[in-house]
Amino acid sequence: MSNLRKLGALVAAGALVMALAGTASGVTKWATPDGWYDSTNDAQGENSNSPEFWEAWFDLDEGDCTKIDGEGLGAVMNEDGSASLGVAYDVVIVKQANPNAKDVIVDNTIFEDVAADETVFADTNKDGAYSSADSNGISHIIVCNPTVTTTTTEETTTTEETTTTTEETTTTTEFTQETSGETDEPTLPPTSTVGGGTSGPSEGSWLLVAALGAFLAGAVILTPARAKSQR
Repeated sequence: MSNLRKLGALVAAGALVMALAGTASGVTKWATPDGWYDSTNDAQGENSNSPEFWEAWFDLDEGDCTKIDGEGLGAVMNEDGSASLGVAYDVVIVKQANPNAKDVIVDNTIFEDVAADETVFADTNKDGAYSSADSNGISHIIVCNPTVTTTTTEETTTTEETTTTTEETTTTTEFTQETSGETDEPTLPPTSTVGGGTSGPSEGSWLLVAALGAFLAGAVILTPARAKSQR
């Protein structure tokens, strides 16, 4: 029985935690008004329904402000008469839906530097905070200069270096000359062919001998014979 009680207590505690978490996540973050404008007390007030009026009011460039109404307004409206834009803007002007309603002091509430998660409203009683007196609805909203949030993503690229090693293999072929134990005797060339120049006189020697012989013969012929002595 005690175990069942403990289990029941745990379930109840879990339900309480979930309820508190749901309540915390549903908390509205209200934007703080920075000014008001009563169009009913200004001769130019009828022009305050146009974006150009507020561009001149805040000294902005042409086209910096746009008007949210109709279906666009219905997409951002909440049940309590406030509006959650979901986009950050430099300037937001909320026009009250019924300027003639009770407790309406001003019909335009000005917000500056509105964050994307903030909720705007028509602060018709100029108390600077949302209350039940401000739930008279919204006619239109004029927004100026949406703030674009730029997210910078750093991308790291890892480069893998692959080193290829080429191994060169050098093949050395060794030639081994084997010397046999037996020695072949060299074959001598024929005598008729080897040293033929030394077996007899060369052609030049024969010419020299012939010339010498001719010279001696000439000498014999030319030498006169001695005269026989006369007795």
